[in-house]
Amino acid sequence: MLNANISNSFRNAVKLGLFIGIMFVLVGIKSISLVILSQIGDLNSMTSRFGIEFVNLDFMKDFYIGFGLALIAVGIFMIFRNVNLLKKPEKFKISEINYLDERNRFIKSMTFNSTSYIFLIALTLAVVISGMFNTAVFVSLICTLVAYMLILLISYIVVRSAH
Repeated sequence: MLNANISNSFRNAVKLGLFIGIMFVLVGIKSISLVILSQIGDLNSMTSRFGIEFVNLDFMKDFYIGFGLALIAVGIFMIFRNVNLLKKPEKFKISEINYLDERNRFIKSMTFNSTSYIFLIALTLAVVISGMFNTAVFVSLICTLVAYMLILLISYIVVRSAH
């Protein structure tokens, strides 16, 4: 019974990955469609009704196209990978073993912990340095730091209450 629960848990994780891949493709298409809409009509007049104003539209067009294409590529990769896992039992089993391996989980946990600390230190340094040069960048970075700390606190509370 326990083995069936583990397989169902991993199968659900693979299905979630498939769903996320589909969402990446859809968001990528939406990102590119913003640029296409701006070429067809006056995007600023359409979006200003919702309080959205595009600044530096030439740069943003390139950004939205590149970002959209990257999301589509990653989404397609995720879709193919997860469909392949669901269709081929031998690959599914190998992937499930790797997913459940304690050593792999520990390495992943340590990687995320280290990355989190490095990001926190780098962001704090960026806040201090940007405060000397540009107030707008300082405010943006301090808001990012506060949001990061809130997400960290909420994650800690959720994980701690789950165990």
